[in-house]
Amino acid sequence: MAATNQTLSNASAALKILYSERKLKEIGYTDHPFWAMLSKKTDFTGESYKIPIWYAANQGGSRTFSTALSGRKPNKYAAFSLTRAKDYTIGRIDIEALKASRNDPGAFLRLGRANIDGSIRALTNNLAVSLFRNQGGARGQAASLSTNVLTLSNASDVVNFEVGMTLVNSTTDGTSGSVGSGSTEITAVDRRAGTLTGSNNWTNFSANDYLFRAGDFGVSVAGVQAWVPVSSPSATAFFGVDRTVDSRLYGQGHDGSNQDMIDALLDIDMKLYREGARCDLAFVNPADFNSIRKRLGADVIYDKITPKDMASVSFNGIQIVGMTGSLKLVADNSVPVGNGLVTQMDSWEWACLELPGLQSNELTGEALRIAEDEDSVEYRCAYYGNLGNHAPAFSGTVKFY
Repeated sequence: MAATNQTLSNASAALKILYSERKLKEIGYTDHPFWAMLSKKTDFTGESYKIPIWYAANQGGSRTFSTALSGRKPNKYAAFSLTRAKDYTIGRIDIEALKASRNDPGAFLRLGRANIDGSIRALTNNLAVSLFRNQGGARGQAASLSTNVLTLSNASDVVNFEVGMTLVNSTTDGTSGSVGSGSTEITAVDRRAGTLTGSNNWTNFSANDYLFRAGDFGVSVAGVQAWVPVSSPSATAFFGVDRTVDSRLYGQGHDGSNQDMIDALLDIDMKLYREGARCDLAFVNPADFNSIRKRLGADVIYDKITPKDMASVSFNGIQIVGMTGSLKLVADNSVPVGNGLVTQMDSWEWACLELPGLQSNELTGEALRIAEDEDSVEYRCAYYGNLGNHAPAFSGTVKFY
């Protein structure tokens, strides 16, 4: 049988078939337990998604009928109007390489897959980082600068940075203030030392500055630290809701700096149980997971945790006796070191238009388009969604140190 010439149109179609929902999960789930175990809502259409929260029962009761009758009051509800955040990864493939493989569809798919897999992985990695932080978009903070080397305040945050990433700075974490005047491209990352090398000697960056990928300041996903902040929030509306009326709208926060980490996690679990939660999972940074594992020694009991819709992916967890049974502790490198989350996992939801992946033209269906400024074809990976919580009172964050 004669070979079929590879065209831009059938190459696009083949790529779209290759990136099925299962394939996207395989790329994005394996390194990110919290993301993997999130319930996924992929029909988030319209301008916003209402998440109603009950926070107080009718308090018009009394043992005296006339008092109960005159004092009757409705149940109290709030409704978060969740809006979408978005993120993009854009890549290109040389047209000469495309033409060279036109008689071999398999060769083109291998070429395209190598590029697109990396782009989707970068997109989901960035999403996973955002899921444990606030809406500000900060990826880390500078401790000190020396010529062209920046040392991070938390060395573990080095996983949030890549060679080629352009960084900007601010004196705030992105939830207020403005972007600073610094801008540099990362040319080297020392993952042992927790340091970054910048292309312009970190001009206009200073110690204690927060670090952002260019374009991310103030427009990130509303992650765990936005929904369940360690410190009580202000009256500033969060998705349209003033949460200061009742802490059931923002969960539990706990300062565990003077405690053993396991004791701090158990204290949060107890507080959440008091509010009716049935906590099943806790997430910490791998460094803190390792400390807890060594602290337990021979008493450690491991358990496999598998996302309900992905049997080929599983994660090691440590069993801790919680208030309602086994509380499984999981290491997730997206959790900032020194922080933890205890939660009833089914209260969380990722609401989106579709899973992070390869985008196609809604009119033509093509995933590839001719670049106008160079001899290449362009593809785009993106997502449009946000993290939602249907019961903030069933989650608690802890600051270990």
